[in-house]
Amino acid sequence: MKYNFKNCRVVINAGTEVLKIDGMGAPARETPAQEMAGVNIQRTYEDYSVFMANLDGVKVGDRVRVPGFKVPAAEIDGEEKLNFDEIEVAGEYATVYKIEGEQISLVFDRALFQSAIDRNDTGVWEDTQLAAYLRGAFLDALRKETSAADCGLLRKEELWGDNALPFFRNGRNRVCFDKDEDCSVWYWTETVEDASAAYFCNAYDYGYSDCYSASIADFYVRPRFIILKS
Repeated sequence: MKYNFKNCRVVINAGTEVLKIDGMGAPARETPAQEMAGVNIQRTYEDYSVFMANLDGVKVGDRVRVPGFKVPAAEIDGEEKLNFDEIEVAGEYATVYKIEGEQISLVFDRALFQSAIDRNDTGVWEDTQLAAYLRGAFLDALRKETSAADCGLLRKEELWGDNALPFFRNGRNRVCFDKDEDCSVWYWTETVEDASAAYFCNAYDYGYSDCYSASIADFYVRPRFIILKS
């Protein structure tokens, strides 16, 4: 019997019966089960067009590099207006966290900017200024590069509790870093904790839940978006 090993490293442990052979070739860009920063990534797509061409084969945990896009500055009306600076999103990854029928939901791995949710004590997510921005200027810019059909934030029930999505039952997947990845950050969710006080749930830097006033501008925004298979 002949054996032909290429690009391999052989390690023999003296005094044992162990012969270990490791492949030394360059890792494939789009192969399963890559470990990245403690998160079990099923598959990483560096080319977004390849990801889109394989939507029927996409699984929860798959990760894709999102094409760069620029969101223009925006001002959202209200009794007190909320302003958003121009942001340029480049080289960011998003991970599939849920698949339901024809809908594939992805969330950005890192926080993209800081913002209040609302300056007008609005206790309903759909009516907040941040929701209007994500559904408007942000989605318009994202859609041009990704065909995104919807945009918003994660929800409390997806992240924590008995009905949390399987992807987020791993606490590391609830933790989010800033764009420099030098620290984990607090980020908003869509879930209202107290409508009368306009308090919204947020994930803090250890991945646990808390809640604060929607007017606080120091928290980060980690957008999620939906693409359709057809």
